[in-house]
Amino acid sequence: MAKPFQFRLRTLLLAFVPVAIVAVPVGYYVRRPVPPPPVPVTGIVTLDGVLLDAARVVFVPIDHQGYPEDALTDTTGGFTLKTYMDGASPATGAQPGSYKVAISKFKIIPSERYPWTDHKTGEEIIGRIPETNQEIRLKPGDGWSGVLDTTNRIEHITPERFGSWDTSGLTAEVTKEGPNNFTFNLVKESEE
Repeated sequence: MAKPFQFRLRTLLLAFVPVAIVAVPVGYYVRRPVPPPPVPVTGIVTLDGVLLDAARVVFVPIDHQGYPEDALTDTTGGFTLKTYMDGASPATGAQPGSYKVAISKFKIIPSERYPWTDHKTGEEIIGRIPETNQEIRLKPGDGWSGVLDTTNRIEHITPERFGSWDTSGLTAEVTKEGPNNFTFNLVKESEE
């Protein structure tokens, strides 16, 4: 009499375990909340009253729910946010909610010193090693792999504090009803 009971228990386990293995992950995706669709978000950025082109605008959700959105301002200082949801192609707009905002524009000033050629030896000076400040000299045909300081500089067009959503002090409230058109007037700090 014990054998039929063991047989039924084993059959039940063999049927239940594969179903549970499949059902648990599927259940997660079925119960997962669907994020609201993005709504159009546009705006204008100025710096000291002048329209700012080619500036990066980033909206980061304050509650850490949702996706960060970003845009690049055009020649009129205007921007239209794009959001990247679940790795899909970008959608225009942002999900409704509260956001911290960062705005930055900078340019890289290339080194005026490197690379240069030592005409006496024919060696090319390509940079210097940061730890030792020793210049790297290459003979024609030589190669180099390693960390070099080529003394490029970054010149911030916008004040650095606006480049981080933690220090910018800029916020935006995106609503489902709209209109979601924001104006950010950045002001350089006085140099006293």
